[in-house]
Amino acid sequence: CLVFNYFRGNSMYKYINILSLCFIFIFSLNAYSRSNEIEEIITTATKTEKTIQEVYKSGSNKILQYIEESFPGPGDTEVSFQAKHDGKPHGSIMIVRPIAIENDRLTFYQAQFNNSFVLGKERQSINAGMGKRILSEDKSYFTGLNGFFDVDQEGNKRISLGAEVKSSTFELNANYYLGLLDDDKENAGATERVLDGHDINLAGQVPYTPWAKLVYTNYKWKKEKNSDDSQGKIYRGEVFVSDKVTLEGGFDDNNASDNMNFIKLTYVYPPKERPTMADGLSDQAFENSDVSKDMLTKVRRSNVITLEVETSGVVIARGSN
Repeated sequence: CLVFNYFRGNSMYKYINILSLCFIFIFSLNAYSRSNEIEEIITTATKTEKTIQEVYKSGSNKILQYIEESFPGPGDTEVSFQAKHDGKPHGSIMIVRPIAIENDRLTFYQAQFNNSFVLGKERQSINAGMGKRILSEDKSYFTGLNGFFDVDQEGNKRISLGAEVKSSTFELNANYYLGLLDDDKENAGATERVLDGHDINLAGQVPYTPWAKLVYTNYKWKKEKNSDDSQGKIYRGEVFVSDKVTLEGGFDDNNASDNMNFIKLTYVYPPKERPTMADGLSDQAFENSDVSKDMLTKVRRSNVITLEVETSGVVIARGSN
């Protein structure tokens, strides 16, 4: 604590945290430094943001109109695009909406449509969940519990239970996933099994940069016929580029394959009241604020079902966070 207080009053402390900020950008860019995919996704991101902005202004996109009309009320709507080591276009559409609001308590539902790939083949899945969040008296943090049901187009199913605590500068949540069917499913000559598992997510604001976060995820999936459980750690940086756009980059360090790099762009509607890159560095290391405005943000979890796929050997097809 004495060391921390010394640096806090010293300019060196600020320099250390500026280096942490640089790490986020290097972290994100190095994910695809060996190829031109970073240029492609940034170009796609720019075009996507412009397109979505035009969509909301003109009201010409039937899908987004349908989302707004079918799921009215406050809450986030997110469209995400993710490039991973496999070079395939992963994506999702997510909504969070209130069911009941009672002073410092909120009951909400969250739904998401995912497009992912299993052994190179495209696959869609859906998540549907409900949760309860309770705001602290001083509105500096909230706690919550949630439950989800996940299903993909091949009929693989699972449920999850989760708990969370979130403040403006720190968040922690944990999820336990349980497959619903013990029977193996046959698909195109391969046998698929839904794996049970868990993950723990820890996120913290980068000091002096309220628009940047570092996120650590520890996960484990219990084997069925594979020789070892699948486990690993995900390291990522998140940057609020604007009130509508978030850029993430990182890598998945696991025991089943080489480090898996990824970069992800998320567009959120309506625009959020939050610090952005344009605000620059803050005068305060951490700015504690009212988190009541964040009560309708998404639950951090793995949304794509993790499978054990057996053909000539056993391959783990991981979900995504």
